[in-house]
Amino acid sequence: HHDATRGAVSTTALGVCALRVWESKRDPAERLIYDPFAAVLCGNESPELPLQEEVGQNKEFWMDFIGVRSHWIDQEVSNFPMAQLVILGAGLDTRAYRLSSLKDVPVFEVDFEEVLSAKATLLEAHAPLAQLHNCPANLITAPWESQLLRRG
Repeated sequence: HHDATRGAVSTTALGVCALRVWESKRDPAERLIYDPFAAVLCGNESPELPLQEEVGQNKEFWMDFIGVRSHWIDQEVSNFPMAQLVILGAGLDTRAYRLSSLKDVPVFEVDFEEVLSAKATLLEAHAPLAQLHNCPANLITAPWESQLLRRG
Protein backbone atom coordinates (compact mmCIF):
# COMPACT_ATOMS: atom_id res chain seq x y z
CA HIS A 1 0.00 0.00 0.00
CA HIS A 2 1.12 3.55 -0.68
CA ASP A 3 0.51 5.07 2.74
CA ALA A 4 -1.21 4.58 6.09
CA THR A 5 -4.62 5.75 4.83
CA ARG A 6 -4.64 3.35 1.88
CA GLY A 7 -3.18 0.66 4.14
CA ALA A 8 -6.60 0.35 5.77
CA VAL A 9 -8.12 -0.66 2.44
CA SER A 10 -8.09 -4.24 1.15
CA THR A 11 -5.94 -5.24 -1.80
CA THR A 12 -9.10 -6.25 -3.63
CA ALA A 13 -10.68 -2.81 -3.24
CA LEU A 14 -7.45 -1.12 -4.36
CA GLY A 15 -7.18 -3.53 -7.28
CA VAL A 16 -10.71 -2.83 -8.51
CA CYS A 17 -10.02 0.88 -8.09
CA ALA A 18 -6.79 0.57 -10.10
CA LEU A 19 -8.72 -1.17 -12.88
CA ARG A 20 -11.14 1.78 -12.96
CA VAL A 21 -8.14 4.13 -13.22
CA TRP A 22 -6.77 2.18 -16.19
CA GLU A 23 -10.20 1.99 -17.86
CA SER A 24 -10.66 5.74 -17.36
CA LYS A 25 -7.34 6.40 -19.12
CA ARG A 26 -8.51 4.66 -22.30
CA ASP A 27 -9.45 6.73 -25.30
CA PRO A 28 -12.88 8.31 -24.56
CA ALA A 29 -14.32 6.62 -27.65
CA GLU A 30 -13.28 3.19 -26.32
CA ARG A 31 -13.69 3.35 -22.55
CA LEU A 32 -16.79 2.04 -20.86
CA ILE A 33 -16.62 4.24 -17.77
CA TYR A 34 -14.88 7.37 -16.63
CA ASP A 35 -14.10 7.57 -12.93
CA PRO A 36 -12.01 10.67 -12.13
CA PHE A 37 -12.07 9.81 -8.42
CA ALA A 38 -10.41 6.41 -8.81
CA ALA A 39 -6.98 8.00 -9.28
CA VAL A 40 -7.51 10.09 -6.14
CA LEU A 41 -8.32 6.95 -4.18
CA CYS A 42 -5.47 4.83 -5.57
CA GLY A 43 -2.87 7.59 -5.41
CA ASN A 44 -0.62 9.02 -8.09
CA GLU A 45 0.58 5.59 -9.05
CA SER A 46 -2.11 2.97 -9.26
CA PRO A 47 -0.80 -0.38 -8.07
CA GLU A 48 0.43 -2.93 -10.55
CA LEU A 49 -1.24 -6.20 -9.72
CA PRO A 50 0.09 -9.69 -10.41
CA LEU A 51 -3.23 -10.59 -12.05
CA GLN A 52 -1.91 -13.19 -14.49
CA GLU A 53 0.12 -15.00 -11.85
CA GLU A 54 -2.52 -14.99 -9.12
CA VAL A 55 -5.79 -15.49 -10.96
CA GLY A 56 -4.84 -16.67 -14.43
CA GLN A 57 -6.16 -13.65 -16.34
CA ASN A 58 -4.22 -10.69 -17.67
CA LYS A 59 -4.75 -6.98 -16.97
CA GLU A 60 -6.74 -6.43 -20.19
CA PHE A 61 -9.22 -9.15 -19.22
CA TRP A 62 -9.81 -7.54 -15.82
CA MET A 63 -10.03 -4.02 -17.30
CA ASP A 64 -12.75 -5.28 -19.64
CA PHE A 65 -14.49 -7.17 -16.83
CA ILE A 66 -14.54 -4.19 -14.44
CA GLY A 67 -15.39 -1.81 -17.28
CA VAL A 68 -18.40 -3.89 -18.38
CA ARG A 69 -19.53 -4.53 -14.80
CA SER A 70 -19.20 -0.87 -13.80
CA HIS A 71 -20.91 0.35 -16.97
CA TRP A 72 -23.83 -2.03 -16.48
CA ILE A 73 -24.31 -1.04 -12.81
CA ASP A 74 -23.99 2.67 -13.66
CA GLN A 75 -26.64 2.29 -16.38
CA GLU A 76 -29.00 0.39 -14.09
CA VAL A 77 -28.61 2.99 -11.34
CA SER A 78 -29.06 5.85 -13.81
CA ASN A 79 -32.06 4.40 -15.66
CA PHE A 80 -34.36 3.99 -12.67
CA PRO A 81 -35.39 6.83 -10.36
CA MET A 82 -34.54 5.84 -6.80
CA ALA A 83 -35.68 6.93 -3.39
CA GLN A 84 -32.37 5.65 -2.03
CA LEU A 85 -29.45 3.37 -2.86
CA VAL A 86 -27.68 0.92 -0.56
CA ILE A 87 -24.22 -0.30 -1.57
CA LEU A 88 -23.12 -3.34 0.42
CA GLY A 89 -19.36 -3.89 0.56
CA ALA A 90 -18.92 -0.40 -0.92
CA GLY A 91 -15.12 -0.45 -0.83
CA LEU A 92 -13.78 2.39 -2.98
CA ASP A 93 -16.99 2.79 -5.01
CA THR A 94 -17.47 6.38 -6.24
CA ARG A 95 -21.00 6.35 -7.66
CA ALA A 96 -22.20 8.80 -4.98
CA TYR A 97 -19.58 11.25 -6.29
CA ARG A 98 -19.78 10.76 -10.04
CA LEU A 99 -23.31 9.77 -11.12
CA SER A 100 -25.49 12.81 -11.75
CA SER A 101 -28.56 10.58 -11.49
CA LEU A 102 -27.79 10.22 -7.77
CA LYS A 103 -27.79 13.98 -7.12
CA ASP A 104 -29.52 14.52 -3.76
CA VAL A 105 -30.47 10.82 -3.50
CA PRO A 106 -29.64 9.23 -0.13
CA VAL A 107 -26.84 6.70 -0.74
CA PHE A 108 -25.88 4.37 2.10
CA GLU A 109 -22.44 2.78 1.82
CA VAL A 110 -21.93 -0.24 4.05
CA ASP A 111 -18.41 -1.53 4.65
CA PHE A 112 -15.71 -1.84 7.30
CA GLU A 113 -15.28 1.37 9.30
CA GLU A 114 -11.60 1.65 8.35
CA VAL A 115 -12.42 1.43 4.62
CA LEU A 116 -15.17 4.06 4.79
CA SER A 117 -12.93 6.30 6.90
CA ALA A 118 -10.00 5.95 4.48
CA LYS A 119 -12.26 6.77 1.52
CA ALA A 120 -13.70 9.83 3.31
CA THR A 121 -10.17 11.05 4.10
CA LEU A 122 -8.92 10.55 0.54
CA LEU A 123 -11.97 12.25 -0.97
CA GLU A 124 -12.32 15.03 1.61
CA ALA A 125 -11.63 17.71 -1.05
CA HIS A 126 -14.55 16.44 -3.15
CA ALA A 127 -18.25 16.71 -2.40
CA PRO A 128 -20.53 13.81 -3.26
CA LEU A 129 -23.48 14.53 -5.54
CA ALA A 130 -25.62 12.19 -3.46
CA GLN A 131 -26.56 12.52 0.18
CA LEU A 132 -23.86 10.11 1.32
CA HIS A 133 -24.26 8.14 4.54
CA ASN A 134 -21.48 5.87 5.78
CA CYS A 135 -22.68 2.76 7.59
CA PRO A 136 -19.70 1.03 9.18
CA ALA A 137 -20.30 -2.69 9.61
CA ASN A 138 -18.73 -6.08 9.20
CA LEU A 139 -21.09 -7.77 6.76
CA ILE A 140 -19.87 -11.24 7.71
CA THR A 141 -19.65 -11.36 11.48
CA ALA A 142 -21.98 -8.68 12.82
CA PRO A 143 -25.58 -7.69 12.22
CA TRP A 144 -25.42 -4.67 9.93
CA GLU A 145 -29.09 -4.08 9.27
CA SER A 146 -29.53 -2.05 12.47
CA GLN A 147 -26.64 0.26 11.44
CA LEU A 148 -28.37 0.86 8.14
CA LEU A 149 -31.79 1.48 9.70
CA ARG A 150 -30.34 3.98 12.21
CA ARG A 151 -28.97 6.06 9.36
CA GLY A 152 -32.15 6.26 7.38
